[in-house]
Amino acid sequence: MHSKIVFAASALIALSLTSIAWAGQVIPFSIKVHADNRASLLFTEKEPIKVKVRVEGGSGPIQIEYTVLETGGEWSSKGTLAIPRKGDGAVETPLPLSLPGRGHYQLSLAGKCGDLKANEFTTAAVIYPPSPTTVDSPWGIMYGVYRGYPSGMNPKDRPAHIAESLQMLGASWTRLNFGLHMYSVQVKDGNVVIDVSQVKQQVKEFRKRGINILGEIVQTPRVLSSKSNELEQKGDAGPLFCRVKPADYKLWDQMVEKIAREFKDDINVWEIWNEVDLPDYYWAGTTAEFLELLDHTATAIRKGNPNAKIAAAGFTPYLNRCAPFFEAGFGKNIDLLSVHYTAKSDRIGDWLKLQEKHGLKLPIVNTEESVVIPLNNLAYGIRTFKYIHMLDVQLTLLPLMTLDWKINPAAVTYSVGAHLIGAKKFRRIKEYPGFKAYFFGDDIAVITPCSSPVKLMDYMNISKIQVKTIPIKGREVVGIDNLGREQKLPDGAGEIRFSLMASMIQNRNMIFAAPECVFIRGCQDIVSIEKVPLANGAIVTEAESASGDDVDSGIISDKKECSGGKYVNIWKKTAPGKKGYGVDLKMNIPVSGDYVVFFSGNPVSRLKPPCSISPFSWSFDDGPQNQAGEKHHNILGCIEGAPEGLSELGTVHLTKGEHIFRLRLTAPREMHDKNWALWIDAIALVPLR
Repeated sequence: MHSKIVFAASALIALSLTSIAWAGQVIPFSIKVHADNRASLLFTEKEPIKVKVRVEGGSGPIQIEYTVLETGGEWSSKGTLAIPRKGDGAVETPLPLSLPGRGHYQLSLAGKCGDLKANEFTTAAVIYPPSPTTVDSPWGIMYGVYRGYPSGMNPKDRPAHIAESLQMLGASWTRLNFGLHMYSVQVKDGNVVIDVSQVKQQVKEFRKRGINILGEIVQTPRVLSSKSNELEQKGDAGPLFCRVKPADYKLWDQMVEKIAREFKDDINVWEIWNEVDLPDYYWAGTTAEFLELLDHTATAIRKGNPNAKIAAAGFTPYLNRCAPFFEAGFGKNIDLLSVHYTAKSDRIGDWLKLQEKHGLKLPIVNTEESVVIPLNNLAYGIRTFKYIHMLDVQLTLLPLMTLDWKINPAAVTYSVGAHLIGAKKFRRIKEYPGFKAYFFGDDIAVITPCSSPVKLMDYMNISKIQVKTIPIKGREVVGIDNLGREQKLPDGAGEIRFSLMASMIQNRNMIFAAPECVFIRGCQDIVSIEKVPLANGAIVTEAESASGDDVDSGIISDKKECSGGKYVNIWKKTAPGKKGYGVDLKMNIPVSGDYVVFFSGNPVSRLKPPCSISPFSWSFDDGPQNQAGEKHHNILGCIEGAPEGLSELGTVHLTKGEHIFRLRLTAPREMHDKNWALWIDAIALVPLR
């Protein structure tokens, strides 16, 4: 799914613009914030924080008020900045930003220029200094030389800034997609002529910083395609001509050999294709045709670079779709098996069994992963590549940054894991009631939730954990939360901040969440882990508890990742009768007040036209109907018990006592089968503070 990654054209973010008509032209008034000579507001704790604010439009002096909030914490700061501008020229000045230490921060600015107003929202982060890169590191980040770079910098400097960002976050590897936009191909007098100048500078900058590269050959250029006139698009996989075999393998082999030879000093691992098991998607040919392509491509790469290792084929976790490739002889001409999305579902064991069945013992590499700290992969010693950017509809895959280079909390968590775990050897796993601990090296443990089935209410209502450890003799035990904030544990015991999601909900501070985990440094063992509940926390009702004869609620299905291990699946071909499709859920409200309503099931972002789930309305009791919409909700990702995240539906005032939450599908979905389709796991109410 690598081609879902999109890179924004700007790191200078202008979220709110107003304008004034002047001299017959409309001049926008905008505020933009950027770091000095850097793609995003990412800093290590060892360097000064240098941020500038740039104002354009309007005329005369400018007044700016700014507020900084610590994500998942209590620290905040505010200030004002007066810019004594004369005339209407653009002006740039330092922003006196001070941050207390490691963590993730949200920066809001409001500017005035006469009657004009403008706003800006962005994020900043302070992280550990990155450890030196090493070829043995399992920490990778996916990147491609896409058309969008951060703007506001000299184009010649862009490759350096991109490489710097990956290095700062702790990546020792990058998966570099050689898509059609990255190089050009021509055929002259029976010979292939290629131009790789666009990607060459980026490769140079990665290697300058010690970042190792896994290159990926993934599309067939139109000039070489066996279906060069077929332009049918398939999602983000591109035209049909790039998803089929080449017309002439002599020319294809020539192209691949030249690319491998051009980068033989910089790229020694090459992955061939992506998710070939998805029917007619990234690969639209037959299984036999792909194996033929794989054989030619691997041979050509080795001819251009005899030292190269070959990986294939970016298989998805659905082993039943992958099995035909193995039965047809996959694996005979490659060095590494590349797979996707194995960390959360712990599918590595399945891949090992499938290989054993077909007489293979290939090392595994995970070239696309949604989990930020891939503990299961690390336990198997598997290198993993994490998304840095993704389309908005894919936020549940926890990208490290937004399309416009704002830093997500997940990026900070990634940097903490890369710094503390690094290439340390995995030692063991130990389970506790509701939790699991992974031990690395001699002094690092990582605590993560573990319960079966997962209860969403329990998970949403954890604010801290109480930990008791056995310290390493002569060492201080330190607890480190998922944003790098350290807390000493006297005698190896104490409370540690755990649930970033809980604190974000409490503070109405709901930007895209980081995964929940805690790092312990300096202990040889953990004796006990206990939950510290969140006072006045969430009220959660499972969809499978729906009752009553007023609605057709679909089928209760099993899914271990869902809250309570079950969910309600509505999938109907025909329009509903008088009852309608949906659920009625009884919810007991302990205290009268205002509540935020969260939906756990399919992400509401899928209502974006053409919608891939059914539109629906919601209400309480006999109150007004509220239509769910893709534009007015927040998604919190990486939540145990909510495999596709939580969507905020809105707010409601409820009195103490029993109420009925009513959800009704209002139309069939526009994509796929045009059925009435939605799956519903749970409804959560969080007190609005």
